[in-house]
Amino acid sequence: GWVGLAVNFPNLRWLEPALAEVARRHPEVRLKIVWGGGEKPRLDLPMPVEIESWSYEREVELGRSLDIGLLPLLETEFNRGKMARKAIEYAALGTPAVCSPVGLNLRVFRDGENVLLARTHEEWVRAICRLIEDAPLRERLGAAARASALEHYCFDRVADRLVALLREADAE
Repeated sequence: GWVGLAVNFPNLRWLEPALAEVARRHPEVRLKIVWGGGEKPRLDLPMPVEIESWSYEREVELGRSLDIGLLPLLETEFNRGKMARKAIEYAALGTPAVCSPVGLNLRVFRDGENVLLARTHEEWVRAICRLIEDAPLRERLGAAARASALEHYCFDRVADRLVALLREADAE
């Protein structure tokens, strides 16, 4: 599944050929899009596409409904400057993910350890198919991603670092 807004839809549209190949190899697969407003997106894929409207109240439920999180990012200045928030959200929910190695995704995640990174269409097909075919890998990556999110991004950890930075700044 993919969670996003219209501004990020070109990233998912770029992934269409890879998703079409995944659908040919795994006809049982469907794509779930959690859409954050605006006109509903259209993709030309040989698989069922389910579109759910994002809402703050259902964010966790919708995120947990994904077996595999997708975070394709085109190599653009805008995407290089984006925070890895969506990938961190997938991780916090224990959802195994395939992400582009762009921007902060490279600082937050380790390929094969807590995420699968993919740059080309072939790498995306290979990574998605690996996760479809290998339930223990999905479970291992999801658990490792969640542990990373809890270690580095939970409120208590971030609050402690923020307080330390503010004290350090005040001391100067």
